[in-house]
Amino acid sequence: MTFSGAHAIAIHSNIYYGRWIYDIEVDNKKMFAPGSATKQLNASILWTISDTILFFADNLDEGEHTIKMIHLSDQVHWSTTFRSFEVWRAEGSGSNSSGGS
Repeated sequence: MTFSGAHAIAIHSNIYYGRWIYDIEVDNKKMFAPGSATKQLNASILWTISDTILFFADNLDEGEHTIKMIHLSDQVHWSTTFRSFEVWRAEGSGSNSSGGS
């Protein structure tokens, strides 16, 4: 997804067993999990949590950005998906927007 004029972005999804591992890239740069040296993020847990934030970034410059969510499993049944993207604009630069799948 490509966006511009944003201060922050979030990716939302339901998480549960089988959602598996994924990478996030912002402007072709891999993002790390908070407090971790690993680049793999994991949306798989033993219980279901709906509408969870899978990724959040703020303090973005107002230029154009590209965000990619990359599924890392080699099995189609272990799939990470997203529910919606939220994009926040800096105060006074326009309205907030969001989109979903």
